[in-house]
Amino acid sequence: MVFFIFAMFGIQMYFAWGDWGAMGFVFWKIILLTTIVGITLSFIYAPRTWCSFCPMGSLSSWVAPKKGPLPKAYKSIHVSSLCEEKCKLCARVCPMQLTPYSSRGEQLGYLHPDCLKCRKCEKACPTKIIKYTKNQ
Repeated sequence: MVFFIFAMFGIQMYFAWGDWGAMGFVFWKIILLTTIVGITLSFIYAPRTWCSFCPMGSLSSWVAPKKGPLPKAYKSIHVSSLCEEKCKLCARVCPMQLTPYSSRGEQLGYLHPDCLKCRKCEKACPTKIIKYTKNQ
């Protein structure tokens, strides 16, 4: 979807180049259309649909470092290996619609770049085996 948006933007800017009014209209139209599509899909499909095709999130994930050691003070969600994945309450309460239970038993914890670390999964866990702690 991001590539489609950028392609349409590029094509329209090519034809509008040099006319400041037309170029501004291209920006205005892209912003309006993506906002309408995002809001409509959020009512029909899922509340965080906008995040699936917002170019800002995609670009920042491409630019962010992928490898390397984590800072000493970095905290993440740690799911104990005792988690059986049966209730999946952590995924149901996650505002980003993520699946923290998928990282059970991992030493570095749940490292999904979209995790807000809001700790709702920790509070929702009935067995209290999800913890928000520093990495060792």
